[in-house]
Amino acid sequence: MDPVAPRAEVEQRVPTDAFGRDAHGTEVGVLLHVIDGYIDELEIYSTANTDQYGLPTKESLRLARWSEPDGHGTRVLLPDPPHNGAADE
Repeated sequence: MDPVAPRAEVEQRVPTDAFGRDAHGTEVGVLLHVIDGYIDELEIYSTANTDQYGLPTKESLRLARWSEPDGHGTRVLLPDPPHNGAADE
């Protein structure tokens, strides 16, 4: 960690999360943990209920999109927006 790097202004310890697939196609989640404005941990876990998984490929990573909280504070993961293919051309 660079002691002169500016601290990130985050409201939560885990300000963002993502999903992707490892090289074998297993879906994994990624959580970024921040403490005192600096990255503290990058947590990678299987969403496929298996203990055999690897790091997600960079091509597969996508930021998680969550709904607004309902009356009970529950949020749900939103589906990925449709891909129009323009970036692939």
